[in-house]
Amino acid sequence: MVNLITVSQGVNDTEYGKIVFSNVMVTRKRNLFMNRTWRTLDVRMALGILAVHLLALFAPFTFTWGAFWASFTTYVLCGVLGITLSYHRNLTHHSLKLPKWLEYTFAYFGVLALQRNHFIRTWRTLDVKMALGILSVHLLALFAPFTFTWGAFWAAFTSYSFFGIFGISVSYHRNLAHHSFKLPKSLEYTFAYFGVLALQRDPIYWVSMHRYHHQYVDSEKDPHSPIFGFWFSHMGWLFDSGYILEKYQERKNVEDLKSQAFYRFIHRTYLLHPFAFISLVYGFGGFTYLVWIVGVGITWGYHVTFLVNSACHIWGNQAWNTNDLSKNNGLVALITFGEGWHNNHHAFEYSARHGLEWWQIDFCWYMIRFLEALGLATNVKLPSEDHKRKKSFTSRNKCK
Repeated sequence: MVNLITVSQGVNDTEYGKIVFSNVMVTRKRNLFMNRTWRTLDVRMALGILAVHLLALFAPFTFTWGAFWASFTTYVLCGVLGITLSYHRNLTHHSLKLPKWLEYTFAYFGVLALQRNHFIRTWRTLDVKMALGILSVHLLALFAPFTFTWGAFWAAFTSYSFFGIFGISVSYHRNLAHHSFKLPKSLEYTFAYFGVLALQRDPIYWVSMHRYHHQYVDSEKDPHSPIFGFWFSHMGWLFDSGYILEKYQERKNVEDLKSQAFYRFIHRTYLLHPFAFISLVYGFGGFTYLVWIVGVGITWGYHVTFLVNSACHIWGNQAWNTNDLSKNNGLVALITFGEGWHNNHHAFEYSARHGLEWWQIDFCWYMIRFLEALGLATNVKLPSEDHKRKKSFTSRNKCK
């Protein structure tokens, strides 16, 4: 006689029952629908899955062979390669090894199977505010075709250049995050404030996340690696503060900024500055300039910055042995004033220059070099030839 499989001991057969056509004994009663507490996450998950099932009801009325085979193909790619081969046998049990690019590709097929979604989860108040803020800027940009003037266009381009070059790239990234050079405090704070007006959070938060990115690059603790999917690395992580809190309980990697009253003040009062800036723009140029400077300029600034986190860890080439996914991407470099030479940056993160070859355009480096010529930028750091040899793939092959 086959023994019944039970969940716990001491349960009588008469009190519970077997699952039909099996030898599994049900030992706990749990009502899945009624007389239980439904959390927000449960409701969202249920509605999402219900919506997919309801959509399937239209299948008899919309049948074509093309649609059928498209459905079958996506099921095979997402189910076989994504869930079974990747999620289950490769990632969960390490039953096989794949080249990283293939591992990530198959894992992304699993993401597309919709068996877990970064949006079907518990949204904290901060996540909702962040999403609404970024959505508002994007919606504002939709009015651009109807409000175009050359004055507004050049105002948007100028503000984006100042905030992008001096604020994000020169200040937040190369100066504050990596200490690639030094500036007089008055100039350092001015450039950092341009970064505040780019609406990408305050210096303490931005620098902290970026330093964690380098510390845990393309691992489970990386704040925005494409191993969690392209869209998550591009901007999804911004709306998941719980994910950040889970990985970094105490952010103690920006003590150099926290020790300065200016950065503490900006951190405490951050929201006031974007609102003041938006009010000034509206007062200066009305709705037209608001659309172009805030809507178009800020939206463009968001996505070119986000492409460094996403595209530059997916597409491009690797010139240096960095043991991560960072890539040099010339197109991203062109629209980010040089930030797209990302493999160069990960190889020599302290370097003020990212475009290491003469043909690698790096406007931020040209600006730093200009400031150095004026005597304003000092202690400018560049990689040594010895360090370049150590990071080269030739050096790695010799070691083998």
